[in-house]
Amino acid sequence: THNSSSFLKGAGPADEEDLPAEPLEIEDDPDEGLRERLQEVLVERVDGVSSLLAHAKRWSKYTKEVISFLEKRAALEQEYSKKMAALVKNTTECLEEYAEYACAATSLQPLLKEYAQIANRNLALHSGPTHFMQVHPLDEFRTNHERQRKQLKDNWTRECRRLVDSVAALQRAKTRYVQQCQEWEKAPGQGQKEE
Repeated sequence: THNSSSFLKGAGPADEEDLPAEPLEIEDDPDEGLRERLQEVLVERVDGVSSLLAHAKRWSKYTKEVISFLEKRAALEQEYSKKMAALVKNTTECLEEYAEYACAATSLQPLLKEYAQIANRNLALHSGPTHFMQVHPLDEFRTNHERQRKQLKDNWTRECRRLVDSVAALQRAKTRYVQQCQEWEKAPGQGQKEE
């Protein structure tokens, strides 16, 4: 048997005999080794479920930071590309005033055209479908992961609460049983004294 205080802290059973007979179900897990490692953690550690939930929360925060980085990087790239395109446009307009200089037309115009193309490609890359394809699946996976983590946490909290309630009910039942046993033992003794 387990000390009830370990359950009150939100920890699960540590002995294999206290675990359910059926294996832990992990949906859509192609890695069989991961399933076995998770079961080992749950069995070996008293706080196995709590540790797994904390790890899942950290992973969710990590992916949120990665997504934030990608979004901020894309915003910086977009801003840079827009400013580069504006600089190229302004420089091209300014150089039109100096059309009499042959070197401007032959050397700077192709370079400015190349910078304009690079700016347009970068703008398209960091604001178009390519950026969406990088960020959206990760964000969708993180959102789904976070939803499942919260659901598991709620289930775990509910089951721990049920366990605490069951332990309290058991203690009350034991107390009532002991009291009734004492009353029963006293009852025949009182009956003999009255006779």
